[in-house]
Amino acid sequence: MIKPKNTKDNFIYVDDWIPKSEDYTVYFDNKLIVIPFDKIFNQNFGNDNTFCSFVINRTIYSNNIEKVCKYINYFCHFYDEEKELVMNYVKLKFIIDDKKRKVKKNAFIKAIYDLFFTDSIIEKIDKMVEDNFRVNLKKEDVKKYDEAMEFTNEHGKILFKISVATNLLIPVLNHYLYSRNSDEKILYDYYVHLFDIFDPEGVDMINKLSNYTLYRVTKNYEGNKRSWEQRDMLGDKSYLAYADIVLQKIVVTDVIPKFTFNLNIVSLLTVVLENNLNFYNRGEYKYLPVVLNDKKDVEGLSDLDKFEMSFNKIDESISILSDCNIERVIKKIEIKNRIEISEEELKFYEKHHVIGKFQVTLVKYYYAKYFNGYRDLNMLKVDQYMKLLIILKRRLQAQGYIYLPQILTGNIEGKLNTRTIQNRKFIDKIQTSVLYNQLIDTKFSYLIDLKNNNIILNTLSTILNTSFSIVEYNNQEKLGERIDVIADIVSEEVLEFLNQI
Repeated sequence: MIKPKNTKDNFIYVDDWIPKSEDYTVYFDNKLIVIPFDKIFNQNFGNDNTFCSFVINRTIYSNNIEKVCKYINYFCHFYDEEKELVMNYVKLKFIIDDKKRKVKKNAFIKAIYDLFFTDSIIEKIDKMVEDNFRVNLKKEDVKKYDEAMEFTNEHGKILFKISVATNLLIPVLNHYLYSRNSDEKILYDYYVHLFDIFDPEGVDMINKLSNYTLYRVTKNYEGNKRSWEQRDMLGDKSYLAYADIVLQKIVVTDVIPKFTFNLNIVSLLTVVLENNLNFYNRGEYKYLPVVLNDKKDVEGLSDLDKFEMSFNKIDESISILSDCNIERVIKKIEIKNRIEISEEELKFYEKHHVIGKFQVTLVKYYYAKYFNGYRDLNMLKVDQYMKLLIILKRRLQAQGYIYLPQILTGNIEGKLNTRTIQNRKFIDKIQTSVLYNQLIDTKFSYLIDLKNNNIILNTLSTILNTSFSIVEYNNQEKLGERIDVIADIVSEEVLEFLNQI
């Protein structure tokens, strides 16, 4: 139940609210957030006063502790008369402080989303954001901006809901990390499921932020190529790999919890990202690359000889690191999408699906952002590829796709026909669509093999000119039957799919 005192006629925005002493549910003391459970519930929680204290030792959050407490107090005062949030704090505090057992990271994340973010808490967060949202993010002339740079008011509300949720979570999350002596700097894994909770159907906010971050990093790379190339030569992260770190560390972990309703969050994101990238490119190296010569030393080896001798070791280490990274990323993708694949389903596709280069290319396009490029994707084993294929198929089906999921797991009958469609009427219809032109303007710089070919028309032509047969685990009686498609629907699905890359 939401308190009626904050009515439309007498509404107080959270950033304008000046609470009285009796309005405080939580308060801060240096790097502690204190919740007096005993007074709130009139119960004895033991003689140890530390049970009411949450340690906020992350500087990024302790510096923002006053704002965090204000948002929690506002939520409790106006939207949580039942004190459900405070009770959820009690539940997790008991789990964290239980010295008899050590709660592992995945178990704690599960507890957060099972015990803390209940349906009613989520509903109250929705209501608080709807009531307080007042910054118009819609651009008057959208043609002036790339799609990756555009944020609508719907996007803004989603981000504010996630921001409010992170503020509510900060006390228990920080206390958990402190109690485990964790030095994690990137808290993305703890926050990422909030995007699943608050994303409405048809919106993928984490993908939106990923594209936005990649756009900013790419723009910085184009203006500072020599600096980035020097880092690359000396073994630092590529700009594409760094974009993923920026998303997880800067955007999700650091910036989103700082959002306030009276500021333009897009402007804040832009300023923070530009400052971070400018600072990153100021670093100077003590060591510079040297010229390799063919002069032999006392052992009969030149610099070039030594360099060539190191190749096998480098390649071997890359292989080992790729294997570890592939397993880690696939597990992360499974958890994020909450998809479980049975051994029986996996073996069905391994037995009946003939892996085709065309489908593999589409799958790699989709997952490249998760693997920070194509190196690891090119080293996938068959069972790993099949897992990613099944996850993508189910994800597309959940989004309402009809034909593309079937084509991805289907078998090519005869030869793959890559001839580009010459039907002028069909081409004009595609090229005049809004989504096609958005892809032309914003996505082409992120797609591979795009130099002289129109990847959109080529992909559509290949699908429409090639015959595919059904390979469906949940529809095994139709195994081998032809997939009959409707061209207009397939065209729309391909455009939407490429827009997710």
